Amino acid sequence: MPCCIGIIRYAWCRHRTLFKLGCTDKCEGLCPLAKQEVMLYTRFRWQCEDCHGRRHGADAELRMEHWSDQAERIIAEDGKQACRYRLLNLRDQEEFIEQMLEQQRLKQVEEIQQAEQWTSDYGQTAFMLRYGVQERPAPSAQQSRRSDQEQEAQHIAAENEKVLSPGPSDNDDDSLDGKTEAQISADELRRNIQVLRSQQQPDLLVLRDTLRSNRELREQQESGRRLARLTQDGSRRRRGGGGGSGSGNNESGAMDSLIGNPLGDARA
Repeated sequence: MPCCIGIIRYAWCRHRTLFKLGCTDKCEGLCPLAKQEVMLYTRFRWQCEDCHGRRHGADAELRMEHWSDQAERIIAEDGKQACRYRLLNLRDQEEFIEQMLEQQRLKQVEEIQQAEQWTSDYGQTAFMLRYGVQERPAPSAQQSRRSDQEQEAQHIAAENEKVLSPGPSDNDDDSLDGKTEAQISADELRRNIQVLRSQQQPDLLVLRDTLRSNRELREQQESGRRLARLTQDGSRRRRGGGGGSGSGNNESGAMDSLIGNPLGDARA
């Protein structure tokens, strides 16, 4: 019986993150490699969060050096007494650009976390659909009538219990939660799968999915590429034909021009 895992690979830094989706033997960690099954393998277009943070820190240091060089140049040109207003203007420009870059950084981190969360959520739902829920045959008409009568009797008993009892305890809440999880049907899980597929990011590709064939995945990947191209073309038109991919994980050329492009080749 397999121990099921999901993997997300980051294209830029080539790092990977592994998610344990579930184990039919209910192991605490991970079963031996021979018992593991990769149910889901995704690829995110950009970097992992750690590499993104290190790159942002290095870029911030370069920008700080650039601002210091600019301030020293102004002082050398105007003298300490006459440069006050130019330095204030430089500081305002620095604060504005740093604020814009911080907003961009937070958006990029959110995209990374969303890709990881999607991989985890989809993989766990796929595991429950494949191993956690058993298909049940449709009940006969006689069984349906009996089930309706039993549910009505249970409903009446529950209403009477509400009147007699002062209120639910913590243990009651736990038992109710357990019943709810146990009663999740395969149809509900399939609906959740469809919802998750509709929420998939354009920059996140599914390379392996045990619920879909290779042909289905290729069609989905081609559809994602077409959507990404349309998004890029729309971004270029809005910018008046400028280059770049339009994604939140690319540095803005306009932002670099404002500060004299102090990053140089550090973005590569």
